[in-house]
Order: sequence, then structure tokens, then C-alpha cells
Amino acid sequence: MKVLAACGNGMGSSQMIKMKIIKVFKKLQIEVEVDHLSVGEAKSVISSYDMVFVSKSLV
Repeated sequence: MKVLAACGNGMGSSQMIKMKIIKVFKKLQIEVEVDHLSVGEAKSVISSYDMVFVSKSLV
């Protein structure tokens, strides 16, 4: 599964989201590939991901 973590400003928040995603999926024993980008960068590549996570403020 290919997963994307995106944040509104830079890469700091998305890196933290990425680390949490990896931890959760590891606990569930689900193999994932996780990338992280800013929302601006994510808009152009979002279709190549199975799942996208953002902070609550961006929903």
C-alpha cells in the first residue's frame, strides 16, 4: 500500500504524521510505503497514492 502524509506549511508536520502512520501500520502488520510532502506538492501526485493523511485543520 502506498500512503502519503501531507501538511499545510512545510515538511515538519508531515514527517511527524509519517512516523505515526508507520508505527500504526507496523502494529497492524500491514506493509506500507509512506512518503511525506507539503499539501502544495501533494496536489500534483495525489493520484498515485492509495491513502492520504493530513492534519485535522486541512480536512
